Amino acid sequence: VQKDVLTGQTYVWKQGMANWEFAENVKELHKFITEIKPEPSPQPEPKKKEKKKKSAAELLKEAKKFNELGEDYYYGRNGKPKDFKKAVTNYRKAAEQGYAEAQTNLGYMYETGQGVEQSYTEAVKWYRKAAEQGYAKAQYNLGLRYAKGRGVAQDDAQAVYWYTKAAEQGYAEAQNNLGVCY
Repeated sequence: VQKDVLTGQTYVWKQGMANWEFAENVKELHKFITEIKPEPSPQPEPKKKEKKKKSAAELLKEAKKFNELGEDYYYGRNGKPKDFKKAVTNYRKAAEQGYAEAQTNLGYMYETGQGVEQSYTEAVKWYRKAAEQGYAKAQYNLGLRYAKGRGVAQDDAQAVYWYTKAAEQGYAEAQNNLGVCY
């Protein structure tokens, strides 16, 4: 019931009536009765489209594509201009998804200062992420950082450790450097 509105369901009384009546039952009030439409029932909010969670295989495929696109920009191939900043952007997308090759590529960009401000510390961070996943090239690069003390304290034992990991996978440069260490 709304205040100050005469509807058919409003109780009314006038002189001469025995009881209160609904306004719709009082003939002389019909022209004053306001039709009140019921409030529309609340509509459910449209369901937000839930993002379908990607499978591990889909994420890997996506990361690989970002890494490949980064390489296209790095080398200026497949119709892409050579652009180190775009290479870094794509390597980073793949690296943040845990793609070891891209983590190594991003580490190299930091090591050389291509497309980013040069930082041995950042290079080591990305090499380590990939090396801990067993990626031989990153293990070798991390060994180099320890051997030279760039981005980490110089540590021959750590250099040998990482060279060994890469050498055991057949990585020739690591095998060579390991031989030099011995």
